[in-house]
Amino acid sequence: MLSLQDNFTNGRNSSFGAGATVMEMISVREFRSNQTKYLRKARQGQQVILTSREGSFKIEPITDKDVIVTNEILASLASMKAHIKGEIDLPNAEDIVF
Repeated sequence: MLSLQDNFTNGRNSSFGAGATVMEMISVREFRSNQTKYLRKARQGQQVILTSREGSFKIEPITDKDVIVTNEILASLASMKAHIKGEIDLPNAEDIVF
């Protein structure tokens, strides 16, 4: 017979089937009180779910595969779309300095 400890080995719960992931659900209040604790758990690969009136959110670290878009990039994309639609004129590519 498996003990509770055996059942929750390496963040997996065998009673939910092979490969089931155990997720720790926390409130906004709990997260605010213990941010470092939960950020470390997420960095170590544990699933941390923050629940609030606005919904539930997974806390996970950013990886090399993630793409971070700044407000400047979003504004540039919006300008390009407006130019393509003929709504605004943009300078020639040779005139743009990065």
